Amino acid sequence: MDEENHPCLLHWGTPNSVRNVFWNPLFECLHVKYDELADTWAIVPAKTPCAIAVNQSKKEAYKQAKRIQRDYNFKELCAFTREGTSKETRDHRFLRYDITQSGVRFDRAATKSSDSTNAATADTDTGTEPSLSYTEPASLTQLDLSIPDITKVELINTSDVVLRYRTPWGDGTHAEVLLISQKHASNGAVQNRFNTAVNAWEQSDQSAYVAPIYDSGSEPTPWVAYRSGKQTLADVGLDLPLDTRFELLDQLLRGAMTVTAEHDQVCGILPANIGLQTQDGGWRALMANWGIKWRTTTAVGQGYTSPFTAPEQLRGTLTATTCVYQLGAVAYWLLCEQPPVDATAPEQALREGDIQSPETISGVSAELDRVVEKAITRAPAQRYQTIEQFRADLIASSTN
Repeated sequence: MDEENHPCLLHWGTPNSVRNVFWNPLFECLHVKYDELADTWAIVPAKTPCAIAVNQSKKEAYKQAKRIQRDYNFKELCAFTREGTSKETRDHRFLRYDITQSGVRFDRAATKSSDSTNAATADTDTGTEPSLSYTEPASLTQLDLSIPDITKVELINTSDVVLRYRTPWGDGTHAEVLLISQKHASNGAVQNRFNTAVNAWEQSDQSAYVAPIYDSGSEPTPWVAYRSGKQTLADVGLDLPLDTRFELLDQLLRGAMTVTAEHDQVCGILPANIGLQTQDGGWRALMANWGIKWRTTTAVGQGYTSPFTAPEQLRGTLTATTCVYQLGAVAYWLLCEQPPVDATAPEQALREGDIQSPETISGVSAELDRVVEKAITRAPAQRYQTIEQFRADLIASSTN
């Protein structure tokens, strides 16, 4: 191994099963670290002092490091914080899929055939240095290689422009994956709207109440994987005590404030898109999606309306206060225990202006009715103009 510098060697227990994997110490670990002297993020093998690559963006450096891990078969990728604390590790796919476990079988003939093809290609001298690339087996894509265990992926829906999956993640948490369906994979408008929403999300996913993005990519079609709770607000919101509902509502407002600080036209705020994670004996909200479903569905000329859709979205537009309306609709649902419009025919109700005045449950200040009603006013200009204003009045009214 040392002589030939292979990243790893496979010990075959039988002609078509692997008993063990032996790693070259030089390929044990790849680090993503902050270089204070150069003021940049460096991708450095743990056993050498020389950086393979550098990047000004930590997120982009981590993405680049994952590609390098795949290309050069490093056993482990470890990302550090700016202070030097290990934050996240990622195992080589051989370890994630545990190729040594009983029942895993390989087609050695196919492997030899692939090796022969690669050797024949390598013998052809074009006179130019080949660019760094990585070709996956036909059955594996960028997405397959990112998911820790593809056998545990659960398909949540199959009928939308964007498909939705759920899967355990490598750090013991759960993730959801949004993936453009093959039917719409070549639609430029769908791809553009999907990528725009994901890019905006990535810029804010360090917020405590915004679902962090684990990974994203373009194969087999554009996709994003993000952290989710085992339950959503839609599952348990109305079963929670009133003080917990107020606490979660405040988390949603603070999370949305972070996102709107970068992008003033935000949507997708509804209970089904809000994951719940247990934390210190309570709940922590993780806001996700950020309108990906609405944006991509309208891109193909289809309508999408929920009981939390703002009236202007029926015209295919967003305003700076669309997010205020949707946060107000979620507050309405939590405090009145019903949505502001008829859930069985939300589009018709919105077109007719049939938004019901709030009637909050017992234990809620009557002043909150006025606050929530202003947030869900039909005309965007008559709502609270910022989430900060809405939050301030909500807090003041709830303490009266």
